Amino acid sequence: IVTGTSWNPLVWMKDGVTKYWNNKEEDCLAMIKLWGPSDCIQFSMPIHISMPFRHLVSFFWTAYVSFTRGGSNEEDNKLKRTLSVSGDSAKIEK
Repeated sequence: IVTGTSWNPLVWMKDGVTKYWNNKEEDCLAMIKLWGPSDCIQFSMPIHISMPFRHLVSFFWTAYVSFTRGGSNEEDNKLKRTLSVSGDSAKIEK
């Protein structure tokens, strides 16, 4: 199930760029706080440990971004439009 109000990729891109622009300062600061020390630790490790360490940190970073940025806002809670997979019909939920 795809949720949204449009199947137009340009609308998706505009929405993504707008969200990025509104959150860029906070997200970039959080990235520097995480990846700076993480890279220092990783580069001091043997190669067979550094890659799993990097993947573990990346997993938790992705989870953090998903939990902090992946939620819906108030406007989305008021009216959700669920588009069918084929795109030929829409069901409006309140």
